[in-house]
Amino acid sequence: MDLNQEALSLWNKGQANEAVAMLFKAIDEEPDKKESYYNLINVLIAAEKFADAKAVLDAVKEKFGAEEAYLYAYGNWHYQQQNFSKALENYQKVFQQKETVLAKEAAAMIGQCYFVLEQPKMAIAYLLEAETYFPEDKRVLLLIGNSLLQTESFSDAERYFDKVVSIDDTNAEAWFKLALAKRALGQDPDEVKKCLQKAKELDPETFLHYIKQLKEIESFVHETDMT
Repeated sequence: MDLNQEALSLWNKGQANEAVAMLFKAIDEEPDKKESYYNLINVLIAAEKFADAKAVLDAVKEKFGAEEAYLYAYGNWHYQQQNFSKALENYQKVFQQKETVLAKEAAAMIGQCYFVLEQPKMAIAYLLEAETYFPEDKRVLLLIGNSLLQTESFSDAERYFDKVVSIDDTNAEAWFKLALAKRALGQDPDEVKKCLQKAKELDPETFLHYIKQLKEIESFVHETDMT
């Protein structure tokens, strides 16, 4: 196992500081190995050590230039700090490369950014392309479903949430959103109830959060209708 693999193994075990130290060691031993830098950046971002991650990003840019991997990592750096517009700029540059692995992943991240920015139609456009690359990626399928839900395309949304639960029947969010889509389509209340019950069993805490959000939305809609 090389140092990068050891570092990622440490990270997966929750040993963040040890993983960072191992990656710095990997860089010291092989300063021209790009993988070590990007793994270090990813670990630092995941650990929310954004200033440290930025320092490594700057070092990478100086050493290797603003290459595709740098732009993608910089996009991640912005995204994790909820600077979605800046993240979009970087992901778009990667996406323009086309046909590379990172360009395909960038399509999903662009869609995710647009979804968070409440531009579901733009999100759908990129996420559908991402689906062609990652047809069984639960994250992509769930985002498509959520975006379709936002545009009130309930039948299509139902289809995507169905896809998610067929791939992973332990996905509480997908079960809950499937219930919402079925309810919006006026389907059998018992089917809606089954989906809700499944979501509740899988993640009771998140289920209550979703229910609270739903009640707030329904209350807002009711108040709007009354004005």
